[in-house]
Amino acid sequence: MKVVLFLVCIISLSACSPSLKVQTDYDPDYDLWSYASFDWARVDSSVIRNPQYYTDLNERRIKEAVMRQLSKRGYQLTNDKPDLLIQYHIVVEDKTAIATEPFGYVYGPYWMQSKQNTYHYTQGTLILDLTDTRINQLIWRGWAVSDVDGVDSPEEINALVNAAVRKMFDTFPKRKTNKL
Repeated sequence: MKVVLFLVCIISLSACSPSLKVQTDYDPDYDLWSYASFDWARVDSSVIRNPQYYTDLNERRIKEAVMRQLSKRGYQLTNDKPDLLIQYHIVVEDKTAIATEPFGYVYGPYWMQSKQNTYHYTQGTLILDLTDTRINQLIWRGWAVSDVDGVDSPEEINALVNAAVRKMFDTFPKRKTNKL
């Protein structure tokens, strides 16, 4: 009975969490496992960043989540000639979705008039870039997109950032093996 109750709680909590869509892209000519060290790219002070999202709190959340994932893969943080530079971007946009009724029509004063509902929501995107420092070229990019309405508490923000970064690195290219 306790197991069933526990599963119901987990399913209920996961149903309440925002959906998270993750994609990655990388240059297959570069073996990401041949790099050993990383550092964070310096932010260009002339670039205007939204202070509502680019806060010290969010920076700490993102950096801790990324460092945790890179450390698990054997990368070391260094500020002395790192192999990779990491940069993140935050994009938050107001979006509108239009949905029709499930059957597409409502029977009423105007026979078979199409019924549409409009929904407004806020979508957040976290983008991570890994750049090869020797050639100054982007070699891996991951991005996670989620509805961020209702993600207000520090715990919810932290959970969403951790989930986004973890899912991005879940699709990190596998280690190449030498076939003899």
